[in-house]
Amino acid sequence: MSTPVRPVTELPRTVPVGLARTTLRTVQRGRTTVVFGLVLLLFAALLVRLGKVQLLGGAGYRGMVDKQQSIVSVAPLRGAILDRVGRALALSRPVRNVFVEAGGVIDRRTDSVLLSVDDVPRFAVTLSELLEGVPSAKEIRELIQKRRQDAFSQSGSAMVPVRRAIDDPRLIERLDEAKARLPGLIVRHADRRDYPNGSWGGHLLGVARAPDADRPPEGIDGIEQGLEAFLCGQTVRRLVPRDGRGRAFVTPRTVDGREDADGRTAWLSIDLVVQGFCEQALDRLMDEWDPMGAVAIVMDPSTGDVLAMAQRPGFDPTDTDGAAGLDLAAQWRTEVGSTFKPITGARALDLGLVGPQETFELPRSREFRVGSVVTPVRDAHEGEALESGTLVEVIAHSNNPDAALWAHRIGAAGMQTLLADLGVERPFPLLGLPKSREGVGMIPWKKLGIADHLRWGFGHGFTMTPLRLAATFCAFARDDFRTVTPRLVLAVGGETVPELGLGPCLARNPVHQGALRAGLRACVTDGTGKRSVLSTKYAIAGKTGTAKKPVGDGQYYSCSFVGYAPAERPRIVVLVMAQEPRVKADGAKPYGGAVAGPAVKYIVERTLDDYFGLPTADGSGRAPLPEVAATAPAAAPAVPLSAAPAREGR
Repeated sequence: MSTPVRPVTELPRTVPVGLARTTLRTVQRGRTTVVFGLVLLLFAALLVRLGKVQLLGGAGYRGMVDKQQSIVSVAPLRGAILDRVGRALALSRPVRNVFVEAGGVIDRRTDSVLLSVDDVPRFAVTLSELLEGVPSAKEIRELIQKRRQDAFSQSGSAMVPVRRAIDDPRLIERLDEAKARLPGLIVRHADRRDYPNGSWGGHLLGVARAPDADRPPEGIDGIEQGLEAFLCGQTVRRLVPRDGRGRAFVTPRTVDGREDADGRTAWLSIDLVVQGFCEQALDRLMDEWDPMGAVAIVMDPSTGDVLAMAQRPGFDPTDTDGAAGLDLAAQWRTEVGSTFKPITGARALDLGLVGPQETFELPRSREFRVGSVVTPVRDAHEGEALESGTLVEVIAHSNNPDAALWAHRIGAAGMQTLLADLGVERPFPLLGLPKSREGVGMIPWKKLGIADHLRWGFGHGFTMTPLRLAATFCAFARDDFRTVTPRLVLAVGGETVPELGLGPCLARNPVHQGALRAGLRACVTDGTGKRSVLSTKYAIAGKTGTAKKPVGDGQYYSCSFVGYAPAERPRIVVLVMAQEPRVKADGAKPYGGAVAGPAVKYIVERTLDDYFGLPTADGSGRAPLPEVAATAPAAAPAVPLSAAPAREGR
């Protein structure tokens, strides 16, 4: 029996080369066809789907997208107020105010309130943890429960404040993230106004306060009110696209065309360091003489810039309950007393009615006949009187009868012209101060007597503001002897405020100018200011002034000194004036030199020596004065600055 044949189960060990290539290509071609066909099918399905979405359901999807975007109003941040070298006087910083919606919305079907916070204990714990325990969960729970006991609004809302003015960046980030996932939590942007220097310059700056938590601060006094149109900024509306979870996924774009919402930065002429010297000087004056009020002004006579303006009683803008009250520098109307004598002398010299070398008697009293009226004028100073002297001695020793003689020669019409030229009854064009803060002097025209112009000659019978007197006195510190217009604001945003126009020339003849300056210097070296103003560091020139109440017990009510330094090349004009200082227990009387003189000397020495670094009498000097900052914001102000008159030649 033969063995059965076994089937062949193995492939041939060799295959013809041509056949292998053909088979491999066939397989590759088949695979490519299948894959490409599947891709075409998927792409076709995608096109069909996109066409269906676009053509059939496009309107519905576009409506859904529109619902996932919102318009957000971006509140402006109030512009900063800086001093002339960029030091902060008033700043705003963004903060958050946290509220809780204790109510909700009205369900019109059931006429009931659908509460935003349904689980109050859990909500209170979560929010307290976000705020790091301030306030506590118990306090938040009690706030919500107490608010729900009151009536809701017509829409069902019942908001309750939880915490205000949050400026911690960590808390702000947490709150901004949590408000989308914590129903009932309301986080609102707010503007916190800070005054880093407290009461320094408080009356000038004023204050900006928010009427309520939902509104930005508004200027209600001082520079804050005067520059409100520039500082407040404008609200900007921005469109915010959001994803399905309510998160913004692209940068918001503006709706109304304005990208910048914040207010403009204001640069003042004030120098914070000089302001500090004035504040310190007034503190000393108040401690020594206890007046009802006092004011100090420092000006740059070359430009009219007000470098400092301080007063007592002061005003602290950080005091939420405080009110600024009267601005003594710009609003206080007072008789300026003998500080007006060099102005009368300048007009008499300029008119040729007084000679620079003319001899005057410097009497204790003198009688003047005006029409049919005989008016006596007496000197108010005590001590030994000089027998005679020139205009220099009259100014230095402040003789009333001879100053009245100058006014008598000028005449009533001439003195009226002088006061009109000085603008006693006109306000300054002060950019920055509101109109309510711009005071003017007063001449009692209805009660004007036939001989009252004699009293005008030595600063009685009419009133001026301290700022007007300081601006007028700048003429004696200028080569052209012209009065200046004070400038309080240097720039707003990217626009510079020009130097303002000059006033009248007090004396045109160089000889007359030399005599007036000699008298002002002699007032400090030999006259009424010698004991209190004479400095071993700098040559100070100026004039004392003392005025008494025309009725009553004759109490001194205006004591002042106004002068400039260094006398040879003036850099600053300083005025200090006190209202109703008290007679000391030792009987020392509050004359202008005794009350205001030491304060002026302190301000001059600290400013010129410690700050400006000018060489003193012994040749020493310190660091130079910082330059005015040149890097002002480039953005133009939201409201055009009013045109200021071009400054005339110096």
